[in-house]
Amino acid sequence: MAVRRIYRGERIKVLSFNIQAATRTRRYRDYLLHSWKQVLPHASRFAALEQIAHAVQPFDIVALQESDSGSLRSSYVNQTGHLAELAEFPYWTHQANRNVGEIARPGNGVLLRRQPAHVVDHRLPGRIPGRGALSVDIATEQGASVRFVALHLSLGAIARALQLDFVLSELQTDQPTIVLGDFNVGRGAREFEAFIERSKLNVATGNAPTFPSWRPESALDHILVSAHIRVIEAGPLPLPLSDHLPLAMEFELQ
Repeated sequence: MAVRRIYRGERIKVLSFNIQAATRTRRYRDYLLHSWKQVLPHASRFAALEQIAHAVQPFDIVALQESDSGSLRSSYVNQTGHLAELAEFPYWTHQANRNVGEIARPGNGVLLRRQPAHVVDHRLPGRIPGRGALSVDIATEQGASVRFVALHLSLGAIARALQLDFVLSELQTDQPTIVLGDFNVGRGAREFEAFIERSKLNVATGNAPTFPSWRPESALDHILVSAHIRVIEAGPLPLPLSDHLPLAMEFELQ
């Protein structure tokens, strides 16, 4: 089978989505009243995955955060693989980041409609382990590749700064690059602004709020792009299927 490359002028659709392990949260009190859903299986989780699969199906590349790797709460189903099957993605990769016994195994995942040329599983630094980034390269017509770095950063500013420094050390500025995911921080934060300045990446999605999904106030999710990427359209989708709204972008190579 021939490798499907990314061609100059071809429009590619990308999505970043923190799916909260397919546990729908519609209001703040749900965190308390439905907290049991974070540790126990329930029938509505598979219905939620079907809705998420429908939402991600139009996209070429999907970065998932808080996708369970296969534990008690997910009925021992790897949610990334399950979504790939439901949404008919031929390729997928998954990174299990934290193992809370048999109860929960959150991680990052990437769904792809093109075979990746290279995948690297990065463990991000931090006082509390359990954060990661997936680096995925997809070949271009010029024989190079576009690098997608899908990540989920920590809640604390010190840990985020260490993690962003690590990500920066892994970026190759001479290739088209897209960094996307749940940064757990918005524009104006010192560590985030320093990363943007040093990486020379542009924030394609501005400071669009994505959290909480029922009344977005905080811009925690972002898609950053290098100068090689021409953004056609970008922004959150009004799909309250998690406590975060998904972020979508359509782009082409310069």
